[in-house]
Order: sequence, then structure tokens, then C-alpha cells
Amino acid sequence: MTALYTVMAAGSGFKNYIPLIIAGVIGVLLLVAFCIGLVKGVRRVSWTGCVWLLSGVAFFLVESKLGEKVNGLLAPKFAAFGSQSVANFLCSFLLMLACALVFLLVFGVLSLIFRPKIKWVKKDSDRYTLDEDGVEYDEEYEDYDDYEEYESRKEALKKGYGTPSVAGRIFGGLSCMLNIALMLSIALCLVLLIANATALKDGAFSSIFAYEVGGFAVTKWLLGYAQKYAWDMLLLGILVAFTFKGNKSGFLATLRVLLVNIGSIAAVAFSFYLPFSKFTNTYYLGKLVGRCESMFGALFGEKLAMAAPIVGKIFAGLLLAAAVVLIMLLLNWLLKKAAEGVKKVNALRVIDGSISGVLYLVFGVLVCAVVWALLYTLGYYNVLNLHEVFMQNGSVSNGLLEVSEVYVKPILDKIGAILKNFGA
Repeated sequence: MTALYTVMAAGSGFKNYIPLIIAGVIGVLLLVAFCIGLVKGVRRVSWTGCVWLLSGVAFFLVESKLGEKVNGLLAPKFAAFGSQSVANFLCSFLLMLACALVFLLVFGVLSLIFRPKIKWVKKDSDRYTLDEDGVEYDEEYEDYDDYEEYESRKEALKKGYGTPSVAGRIFGGLSCMLNIALMLSIALCLVLLIANATALKDGAFSSIFAYEVGGFAVTKWLLGYAQKYAWDMLLLGILVAFTFKGNKSGFLATLRVLLVNIGSIAAVAFSFYLPFSKFTNTYYLGKLVGRCESMFGALFGEKLAMAAPIVGKIFAGLLLAAAVVLIMLLLNWLLKKAAEGVKKVNALRVIDGSISGVLYLVFGVLVCAVVWALLYTLGYYNVLNLHEVFMQNGSVSNGLLEVSEVYVKPILDKIGAILKNFGA
């Protein structure tokens, strides 16, 4: 990082080419993205960028026209939170969420229609399974009533996996390019906002901020839009990305992963905790622990009598953990089969994906809250000048910053007081 800063800060000749280098890199990345979309076609590329852009445009338009009316209607209902800033944030956030959900729903319907899909259909009867009258029959050595044999007589009817049309390729390239363009533009805007609030503006980034094309100040123009829209678009992009991820993963598949990876570890740890807890007063757990302690007491004899209770409880925890692992393996198998079955039924797949999308959306909201709390913490300790970074634009992003001031600032004040007393 130091070497890069030194190179950027040394010599005005190189610094003058930085904007052109950045533009060239962005252009190459967009061209690569367009080529990838051109090969895959619009059916098989991600539509996240389209939903992200349309949701953002809709939110900014609706808020400019109806924002005050929505605040006037909903803000009194959130008065219980005790802060006007929190109430205003909730109004703007719900408006953003509504715009995102509308386009997520629209693109969800379009996905059902245009996305590649596989439908399992029963195979046509052939001459080996028809009698002389044309009636289908089972031969003695083949029982087609058996489920597995029945499944083997199904075939996949693929739709949308063929060669993309010319229009499909073009729209695929544009969609793929839009995904990259949005991510790059938000990243560039955030870098400009942060640099604008630091010494980089007059140092290593001076040539970028002074860049003009035909007398038109490109960076200042871009910075103006970044101050208005960048943070809100970043927040909206996080929510849309998490919702898409949840819809693609599916609720049952996500639940299976959580149970296997996280639930199993927590359950095994809890199994070893139980024999040492107050829950040994319960009948069945007390019986198990008591028998394990008695068994090891008889094995160890009088010389190791003091170690018998501890070893007995550890062994009881081991038995409980083994039972938990078996249950988790069975549950994992059941959920895996259920997830595979859901994928074969369109209606169930839609419901499963919708539930997962909502849960991932909630998780995305939590991620945004954590990110903004960290930003507020940096501002609290004067690492960033938040008023210059956010510039009081962006209703949702600034509202979330004000919410952080309501809930995070008291925590930081207490931490500061504790550290001060500790230092004294």
C-alpha cells in the first residue's frame, strides 16, 4: 500500500494518466462481461443488476414524489421508538424495501417463464412394454410399480438449454455488463467519497479530482451523484444480492446446511455440557449420568474413585453426542431428499425459494446494520469524517447512520468511560 501511494504521489506525469488507466481497466472489464453474457444468453446470466438498477431508480423517483407523504403517514406509527430520526429512517427504508420487493417479484415471475428448466415426464411406451393389443404390461422380471423403476422410466424434458438467439445473446451481454458496471460504479463512487473526506483529495488523488474532458469536470460531476445516491444504492444492492442468493439456495437446502454445519457443532457441544449442568436433576439425564458414574466407579476402584464422576459425565456426554450425530445424519438425509423433491415441482420450488429469499433479506438487513454501525464507530473515533463522507444525502443511508447514533453511541460512550476509569 505504501509503495502504491509513493508511486501515485511521485511525479505529475504519471498522476495525469491515472484517470485514463482507470477508465481503460473499467472498459476492459465491461467488454469481458459483455462477451460472457453474449456466449451464455440472457436466460442463463444473472439478473441481479437489472433488479438492483430498476429498484434504485423506482425508489429515488417514488421518494422524491411521495416521500414526505409516506413520512407523514407512517412516522406517527413509529413514534414508540422514541426518536424522530428512527421513525424517518423506518419510513424511507420500508419504501426502499417495497420497491425492491416489487421488482424481485416481477423478475421472479419472468424467471419461471424464461429461465432454463428441467421437467421430468414419463417416457413414451415402447414395443417392449406393450402387448399385442397395445396395452402396457409388466414383464415378470420387471416390476414397474416399484418406485425406483418408475423413476427410471422418466426422462428430462429440457427447456431453455438450447443455443441462444441473437436477441438473447445481446440482452445477455447487456445484462452481464450491467451487473459489472453497477458494482464498479458503486465501488468507484465510494472511493471518491472517502478520498474527498481525507488528505488523498489533494495528494495522490489530486489528478483524479482535477480531471476534465473538454472543460467538463468529470470527477466533480460523478462526485455530486455519488453524494446523492451511492450509499443508498450500496445498501439496496446488499439487500437485493442477499435475496437473490436466498432464492437460489432454497429454504430446505439452506436449513440443511445450517443444521449440518452449525447445528451439529452446537448440539455436540451442548451434549457435553448437559452432564455437568443443573439439568442432571431431570429423570432420564440423571439416570444416564448416574449409571455412567457407577460404571466407571466400579472400573476405577477406590484408588481413582475421585476421577470416576468426571470421567462418567464425559462418557455420558459422548453417548449424547453420538445420539445427536445420528439424529443429525438422519435429518440431513431427509432434508436433502425433500430439497431434491421440491426442485422437481415448480409450485413448491417457488414457495421454498420465496421463504429462503425473505430469510436472506432479513440477514441482509442485519449485515447493513453492522456495516453502518462500524462506519459510525470509525466516525466516533475520528477515523472518518462521516459528515463529509455522507454529505447529508441519501435518506436511508443517513437515516441508518442516525439510528446508529441513537443505539451505538451510548455503547461507545460506556466503553470509553470504562477505558478511562481503567487508565486512571
